[in-house]
Amino acid sequence: MPAKKASKKEPVGKKIKRVRADKNVPLERIANETGFSVDYLKEVEAGQAIPPVGAILQIARALEIDSASFLKEPGSSLEKRIKTHTKRTDNYAYKTLTPGAENKHLKAFRVVIDA
Repeated sequence: MPAKKASKKEPVGKKIKRVRADKNVPLERIANETGFSVDYLKEVEAGQAIPPVGAILQIARALEIDSASFLKEPGSSLEKRIKTHTKRTDNYAYKTLTPGAENKHLKAFRVVIDA
């Protein structure tokens, strides 16, 4: 059985705390804008509570940043993603049906599979 790679993921709570500190935003402001209590936000930042995706989206909105920065994996090199994309698309092609929706959560695609 192959050994698991060591995960270098930064917990979402630490990411939230780092961004909030960098932007110098007090917890009270995030609490007011999201409806979450200051105590809950402290628990999230400390890693004692794992927020659902909806909560992460609200917090990102309150911090005025893209929610993907909290959800994406660190260390994804562009070269690796291009190689993976090319490998996946050798046998099919796709075209977006929702142009201009790069930052949207849902996108529509038309997929053509080579036989």
